[in-house]
Amino acid sequence: MNVLPLIYNEKTMTFKIIIFDLDRAYKAVRSIRYFPPRKYGKNKKTFPIYKFFGDRGQYILEIRYGGAKANALQRGMWTHTENASSFFKELLNGKYQINQPLIILISKVLVSKEEKYRDLLKLFPDSKKYPG
Repeated sequence: MNVLPLIYNEKTMTFKIIIFDLDRAYKAVRSIRYFPPRKYGKNKKTFPIYKFFGDRGQYILEIRYGGAKANALQRGMWTHTENASSFFKELLNGKYQINQPLIILISKVLVSKEEKYRDLLKLFPDSKKYPG
């Protein structure tokens, strides 16, 4: 299994697509440390975290155990692209620009009815016929 993140910088309008080699990361784990929940700020509490480290104590990844009330940032597998860079392979990089007409089109399509999708697909005769 591989995790395929898109990393982008809005200021420089650059991006890269990298792949995290989970199998290699698992094989490199030599120790796991438990970080209990802690309080920060006013009435805020974190969830427990298990951090996985390599043979020289280098950070590899972490597993966050948030409860049912936890948001997506408070649970699941996480890694830090800079701290675990040896487990990432860059597949693609470049610059991008904002395509405002495409953004408007996608936003309108997302809230359209199915018949509008079918009509839109007719504008692309080279694409495969809609299976429905």
